[in-house]
Amino acid sequence: MTRDDGTPVVSNTTPFIALARIGRLDLLERVFGRVLLPAVVAAELGAANKSDLVVDVGALAWVTVVDMETPDAIAARLDAGEAAAIALAIREKASVVLLDEQRARKVAKAMKLPVAGTFMVLLRAKWAGHVVAVRPLIDQLLATGFHASPTLVGEMLRRAGESP
Repeated sequence: MTRDDGTPVVSNTTPFIALARIGRLDLLERVFGRVLLPAVVAAELGAANKSDLVVDVGALAWVTVVDMETPDAIAARLDAGEAAAIALAIREKASVVLLDEQRARKVAKAMKLPVAGTFMVLLRAKWAGHVVAVRPLIDQLLATGFHASPTLVGEMLRRAGESP
C-alpha cells in the first residue's frame, strides 16, 4: 500500500500483466514495497483477459485491493481500470500511479498526479540494484507484444546507462 516514505503507490492492469508475462512481477514489490489496486483492476487481472494471462492478486501479500466508486467525470473518459486507478491515486494522494496507456497518462497528468509506467519500474529496479540491466527485460517485454516507441526505448536505455 505504501512506499518506504509512507505514500501509496497505485497501479492499473497493464504494468501487472506486462511484468507477469516476463516473469518479473516481483519487481513491483521490490521497487514499491506495497501496491494498491482498485477492485476493478484486481478483477481484470483475475479474469482471462486479452493477454490470456491470469494474475492471482489474492496470493500477493504485497497487494492491497481497494473497493471504491469512480467519479463519473473520470469514468466517462477512460476504461474502468484506468479510471479507478486514477480515482484511487487522487483519494490516497499516491506518490505515483502506474499507467502505460497514453490517454490515461494524459488524464492523470492533467490531474497533477505523478505517473510512471512499466519501463520506469524497470529503471527504478536497476537504480535500486534489483536488476543488472534493463535491456534484456525491455527486449522480453517487446517480444510479448508490449508497445513502446523506439524513442522511449532509447531514452530508457540511456537513463539506465545502457547504450541504445
